Amino acid sequence: MFASGTPGWMRMVFMFSTMLVAVPTGVKVFAWTATVWGGKLHLETGMVRRVASYDPQYQGWNVIASLGGFLLGVATLRFIVNMVVSWLQGPKASDNPWHATGLEWTVSSPPVENFAEIPVVTLPPYHYVDSPESIAQTSAPE
Repeated sequence: MFASGTPGWMRMVFMFSTMLVAVPTGVKVFAWTATVWGGKLHLETGMVRRVASYDPQYQGWNVIASLGGFLLGVATLRFIVNMVVSWLQGPKASDNPWHATGLEWTVSSPPVENFAEIPVVTLPPYHYVDSPESIAQTSAPE
């Protein structure tokens, strides 16, 4: 599907490791589907709610774990709020926000379907400039 310079032996390693993950996952999904399909599930509350009580020597660790969980939740909520506000009210990124000089950054976004003539790459692949105006100056043929 994609062209890469990965050697054949390495592709075999990745294929084998992917199968090690995919086969048990497929078995689990099949087992879940079979349980829901053929089983008689009754979505009722049959188990009494349990109240966790800790021994006194573990109370400090319980408080630390609870505070850590609360802080993780607050940090995640702050990230989600920042993402939504940036999405709705943030400025749109330009075509080349990093001033990169590679071919993929010198065309407009989204790129055109096909070029009228084959573009010529004149700069190294990981070259950056200070401003977008200098891209045209440095990429012009001499």
